[in-house]
Amino acid sequence: MEEATAETYISIAECTGAFTPAEIEVLREVLDDWYHNTDTTYMLLDEKVDHTIAGFVIFGRSPMTEFSWDIYWLVVNKPSQGRGIGKTLLRKVYEFITHTDRRATIRVETAGKEGYAHTRNFYRSAGFTEVGRIPDFYSQGDDLVILHRVV
Repeated sequence: MEEATAETYISIAECTGAFTPAEIEVLREVLDDWYHNTDTTYMLLDEKVDHTIAGFVIFGRSPMTEFSWDIYWLVVNKPSQGRGIGKTLLRKVYEFITHTDRRATIRVETAGKEGYAHTRNFYRSAGFTEVGRIPDFYSQGDDLVILHRVV
């Protein structure tokens, strides 16, 4: 069985080709916090196929809110994309959250550039609704897109 290390998750994210080096560095910092800080607010769940990690999700309670949560990272390795791993990870998040809260709002922030259309469509197909957009947030032509779902 594959040992789940920070480098395992970093490698999965890098191999998707979806993330910039700066984004990978932020993921490294989040994973470092999750692995080494006992007071972290991050939660990490993964999904395995044939004892190998096929994807993972990092999420946590939104600071200063009563029942809101953020999904920070949802990553599925390239060979497992399109096989329901992402939706399985979302179901795991919903189960975790509803075990904690009777109701919850889940927020996702993603990019508005064309290369992220598949990501936005994935969240829409999972019941998320776009509720906001900040033009040129990340760079010229790359909006910040905010989606949410109530569970």
